[in-house]
Order: sequence, then structure tokens, then C-alpha cells
Amino acid sequence: MKHYRKFLNLRKIGFSTNKISKIMGISQPVLYFWDKGSLPLRFSKKHLDSSLKKIRSYNEMNRKLREEKYNKLKLNVTPEFAFILGSILGDGCITIRKRDNRTMGQIELVTKDKDYAINFRDSLEEWSQTKCKLIFYRNVWHVWSYSLSIARCLRDFNPTNLLSLDDRIKSSFLRGIFDAEGSVDVQSKKIIFANKSAKIINLVNNILESLKIEPKVYVRNSKIRFIDNRKLLPSSYFVIQIGSKEKLKLFYESIGFSIKRKQERLKVLMNSYKPL
Repeated sequence: MKHYRKFLNLRKIGFSTNKISKIMGISQPVLYFWDKGSLPLRFSKKHLDSSLKKIRSYNEMNRKLREEKYNKLKLNVTPEFAFILGSILGDGCITIRKRDNRTMGQIELVTKDKDYAINFRDSLEEWSQTKCKLIFYRNVWHVWSYSLSIARCLRDFNPTNLLSLDDRIKSSFLRGIFDAEGSVDVQSKKIIFANKSAKIINLVNNILESLKIEPKVYVRNSKIRFIDNRKLLPSSYFVIQIGSKEKLKLFYESIGFSIKRKQERLKVLMNSYKPL
């Protein structure tokens, strides 16, 4: 608008449109219409109203598409979805926030295992039919999806509903969460899962029991630690242990790990048992 005001001031002084064109670097046809009283197009009320209408229409269309995708995804509870959910409860996070009057969604998984990151990305793309981002940054692998529909679907799903679904979906969920938080102790012949959340521990325990794998659950206290001369008080956490040969075999055959190094340790553990 300042260019338009400058043009009017120069005309009042007596400059011709040809001279003003050279001074301001604006073509003469544009200045001719300005001289006749026509506002610059981008400042006219008609143009602004039209632009706002198009923006509102575009935002409404996007909202409907996101809602349609969300409704479609929340009904698509597949083994891929279960694996994603388990992984997110372990090593991932869901972020939904408002920014510049827009609601934005993001999910992220961080892991040091490339095979786990690739498997998570492939499962996410297969389930959501949306491309995801995979990068190696600061010695760890990051998988991102910038989709509000995906973030909402994962956030809104009640994990206890998995108990009523088929065993294939339960196994995929457990594979995801054990990839994230599980470990194999070959020496003591145990699979161990640790977490601070009693809710998650109860869920994992119940799903394992539904698959005829009855684990043991313990409460542990962490040791006093010092970080940067700051004393961290001990806190309680929960541990699930799978220790008998029969239960380990069930886990190995029906669940397993998608992380190669963990699966190989589990295989070594199973091979340590002498055949009957």
C-alpha cells in the first residue's frame, strides 16, 4: 500500500506516470489504472474478500479430509497398527499442539537400532498409507510422521481393547513394546520388561496371560544416582520376567523381536536348553 501512497504523492507534485514508472520501477499500465482511481488488486476489498473465501473453503476441505482419514484409520486395527502402538508406548511419543491457529500432530520414534526404525517406518506407512521420514541424527535413528489424523488415532485408541482382538494383533503389539523396552538375559535365562507405569505393566501382563504366557511381576527400586553433582532419589519401577522354558518357547514362536540383536540373543537362550 505504501507504493500506492507514494504514487499519489508524486502525482500531486506533478510527475507524469511515465516519470513515476521510471522512479518506482512499476509498469505504466498499472500506474494508469491507479491514476484512474483503481486500488492495487491485492489491496482491493473485493480481492481480499475473495481470497478469504478461498482460504476458508480450503481449510474446510482439509478439515473434512483429515476427519475422513481419522475415521478410516481408527477402524483399521491391523497387526501393523498394533506394532506401532506398542513401539510408541515404549520408545515413541505423540505430540498434538496448536500453532498459528492450526492444530498440528506428530509422532516420533527414537532408537539406536536401524532395523527397528526401518520396520517401524514400514509398518507405519503400510497402515496409514502415508510417507514417513527416517533420518540418522546424533547417533540415533528418528522416524517422524507429521499427520494430525495419525497422531489422533494413536492417542485416542484404548490399548485395553487389544485384549478382545485376535492373537496375531496381540503378538504384534507385544513385539513392538518388547522391541522398545524388553531385553534378553541369556545368563539367567529370562526375558525382562521394565517400565515405571503400572498401567502399561498391567496391560502387558494381561496380554501375555491371554496368550498363555504367564509372567512374574516384581516391583524394584532404582539406586541413588548423581548427575552433574545432583542427587537423584531412588524411584520405583516394575519388572515383568518370563523365565520358564515353556513360556520362553511360546514367546519365541509367537512373538519374538524385530530387532535382530535381541532376536539372536533369544535364539542363543533357546539353544542353551538341551533337547528332550
